[in-house]
Amino acid sequence: ANDLENAISPDGSLLAFESGRHGSSNLHVMPIRIDDGRLVSNGAIRRVTPSDRSQSLGGFSTDGSELLFSSTHEPTIYRAPRLFATGIDGGPVRRITNAQGREPRMHPDGRTVTFTRGFAPWARPAYRGSGNREVWALDLPTGEFRRVTDALSNEGQTFGRPDGSMVLVSSRDGQNNVWLVPK
Repeated sequence: ANDLENAISPDGSLLAFESGRHGSSNLHVMPIRIDDGRLVSNGAIRRVTPSDRSQSLGGFSTDGSELLFSSTHEPTIYRAPRLFATGIDGGPVRRITNAQGREPRMHPDGRTVTFTRGFAPWARPAYRGSGNREVWALDLPTGEFRRVTDALSNEGQTFGRPDGSMVLVSSRDGQNNVWLVPK
């Protein structure tokens, strides 16, 4: 099976990842620890989302109690995925917003979720067109959206930093590189 995207919980005790070991890509968690400078398993792998629709891991909530992910598991006429969250112990899946997007990541402030819209492949960094990825931010308490990037290139895979800035991948210089976006 393919084991893909992964994230470490805020307290460093869990590794979340997506895996196709049960057919479609579902979310899993595994206890971890550091042993002699190496990250090692500290228990059994547990499946969090038993679904026949693939899910793409975004990351953990700020408090580590939920996993954020994108999926097309709600059948609709729309083909773009939506953003969801579920408890690390499984349970009900809740839609974060009605907006479509992928790569949901919780900002360290606990009130902002960044996500990507568009779907130009990362393997084509020189592509410029209507399918380019753009980063958006959702303020959870107010429900307001803010466009974070407005480039002709792909931009996504954001990671918020405690000072309000963020790190993201951008192909604005013709290659996929890591960029720092100030607050």
